[in-house]
Amino acid sequence: MKIRAGLVIALALAGSLGAGPQVSAQAPYPHKPIRFIVPYPPGSATDMTARDVGQLYSKALGQPVVVDARPGAAATLAHALVAKSQPDGYTLLLATTGGLVSGPALLGSRIPYDPLKDFATIA
Repeated sequence: MKIRAGLVIALALAGSLGAGPQVSAQAPYPHKPIRFIVPYPPGSATDMTARDVGQLYSKALGQPVVVDARPGAAATLAHALVAKSQPDGYTLLLATTGGLVSGPALLGSRIPYDPLKDFATIA
């Protein structure tokens, strides 16, 4: 019985030692530039707001924040782009009522995303 308990403890310790390097090998967020999608053209009030916020994020996070203007289709193009991106925190959206409320209300089922399910609010 004592040998069996010792074997279980040894296997548990060996398993925990093997998991250590895997966890420490992951780079902390963020480890690459962040893409900030804006649903309106460069020079618009929304674009200028995104650039100001992007600078604040860049200073706080220590990574560049690239503002990417994607205007069109009542802001739904930008929202669709972000909805289809990897949910890894490296593609952010300056969400607007155009893409989350007006566009879906006017275009209905033709919107390629669900404004309630495809986005996570971070700020």
